Amino acid sequence: MADSVSNPDANTVGPARSEAAHAGSARIPADGASRPGGPPAGEFLSPSDARILIRMLVLAAFSSALMLTPVNVAVPQIMAHFGIDAVTSSWLPLVYLIAVGVTVVPAARVAERVGRAQVFRVALACAALGSLLAAFTASFGWLLAARVVQGIGAGMCFSVSSAMVAQSVPPRERGEKLGVVLTATYLGLTFGPFLGGLITQYLHWRLVLALPVPLLLVSLWIAVGRGLVLPRIPAPAGRFDFRGALLYGVGMTLFILGVSSLPGRTYALVTLVGIVLLIIFVRHGLKAEQPVFNVRLFARNALFARSCLASVLMYAAIFSTTFVLSILLQEIHGLSALNSGLMLTIQPLMMATLSKRTGRWSDVVEPRFLASGGLMVCAFGLVLMGFSGGEGGLWLSAAGLLCTGLGVAAFSAPNHNAIMGSVERSEIGAASSALAVMRILGQMLSMVCVACVFSWLAQGLESGVLAGVEFGPEDPNTLLTHDWLERTACLWSLRIASVLCLSGALVSFFRGDLHARA
Repeated sequence: MADSVSNPDANTVGPARSEAAHAGSARIPADGASRPGGPPAGEFLSPSDARILIRMLVLAAFSSALMLTPVNVAVPQIMAHFGIDAVTSSWLPLVYLIAVGVTVVPAARVAERVGRAQVFRVALACAALGSLLAAFTASFGWLLAARVVQGIGAGMCFSVSSAMVAQSVPPRERGEKLGVVLTATYLGLTFGPFLGGLITQYLHWRLVLALPVPLLLVSLWIAVGRGLVLPRIPAPAGRFDFRGALLYGVGMTLFILGVSSLPGRTYALVTLVGIVLLIIFVRHGLKAEQPVFNVRLFARNALFARSCLASVLMYAAIFSTTFVLSILLQEIHGLSALNSGLMLTIQPLMMATLSKRTGRWSDVVEPRFLASGGLMVCAFGLVLMGFSGGEGGLWLSAAGLLCTGLGVAAFSAPNHNAIMGSVERSEIGAASSALAVMRILGQMLSMVCVACVFSWLAQGLESGVLAGVEFGPEDPNTLLTHDWLERTACLWSLRIASVLCLSGALVSFFRGDLHARA
């Protein structure tokens, strides 16, 4: 973890700090300096220490997925317990997402100063505390506050996890190790809804909120107790950029709040204000000597910038498919919630099965070929799902889920490898936080696209401007009108997503070569 040179043991996990403390009075140069208990600056962990690090990160990644997907299953019981409506309950994932989005950038910068090991330990403790508070809260307001604590912990984890891998393992193993961590995330996404439903039905919804705690505590025990010393990277000089952090935090909060509630004039204004603040943040970052986020990376590093853009387009295309397809499967094809959930696991199971392998391949094959091919397969799967409204729709949906799972697995680990490998070791903190920010932006864009399609079709029905549509607001068969709207909106959302995937494939293919830079 990248530490301040005046804090020589901040990159140490556990008891080995006592050994590292003997070197505390010496300044550590950028390369070639060694100290007791850890690898020299610029070198990597031993294979045994690298395995310990990956185990920590795997547990944290799986736990982070359990903070989101199982809770969605328990929402009806939470609504009934606190007496809230569906609109109010939507704040459960929203405040978590805001906390993650606001935290990742400043946390990555703080980690460069105090050490990523320090930030990672605090992140695990924060996430575990938030999960426990959420499980025992007495009111919905306090539940939201606990979700914010959870999100802060998860955001800190996201801000350092990829950087910890890139900092600690040699480039020839980086893609494989990133793939292992991604596999844990996808396994959490796969089994999270099932575990949430099982616990909610047979035990209590409060236990769903506490589900990540045991794994977080085990990861924290490894982080504190195993005496792992991580390679050193010089910390940035100068003061922390509080102005940039404030601009980013307020801008991102307003952007997520506004985008999540579109369409509507008020929320469009909130979104616009958030975008303006983020633009000011970017301009500030271009001028500041030590900005909280190095936006100059996007201007001077085409491989990094295009890899990040490809990531945004992939998440914009894929994130909403579970939401859209669950409506199609249950409302149009008549599947039960259980059968629909089981069918939707096809996608993350494919991701979990193949991510480690595609990450390993990206260590020897140019990531742009794997990632671009993956997005082409994703686009094909989305086209299949986009025409699954009629007979044979279930088979088309299953084939589409299989293709999108395969495609995302082929894209994610190689794209992560390209982003982390395209920057200098002193810049991996910015790259790691960029990964998290791109994911959030893509997820927001994905849900905005779906909301706009639904809104446009609904307004078209009310005004009668949709040619060839026989159903209107005065039609007594309102159920038929509702079914047509849901089916058409879902199918067109998937078709639009396929176009986003094809765009991402083009950006990915022309990003440039990673291994040629070595």
